[in-house]
Amino acid sequence: MPYLIAEVMACNIGGAATLIGDPPNIMIGSRAGLSFNDFLLHMAPITTLLILLFAVMARWMFRGAFSYDPERAERVMAMRERDAITDRRLLVISGVVIVLVMVCFVPHTALHLEPSVVAVSGA
Repeated sequence: MPYLIAEVMACNIGGAATLIGDPPNIMIGSRAGLSFNDFLLHMAPITTLLILLFAVMARWMFRGAFSYDPERAERVMAMRERDAITDRRLLVISGVVIVLVMVCFVPHTALHLEPSVVAVSGA
């Protein structure tokens, strides 16, 4: 349970950092006339501070859950990452799409595109 709670909290903090991190961010950014870069410039410092603070707090709050079990560690280390990838072609296509979308978010104002258009194009 501590790992799930930590993941949810970290995702929420990270989602607040960018214009596309959460749906309300797009609404706020559009209404305020903020570009992707403007939003990132204003939110990145505070979200970086918050994620660091959360990492310290999570370590303290869940200190009992972070125990080392040599048998489990050995099983995890024996796993092969490549076995989890069942469709390499889909992985490559997905990677290319996400890179293109992220690249298009940076100059979206110069391209006269709304962030939502960039996001939907990637989808």
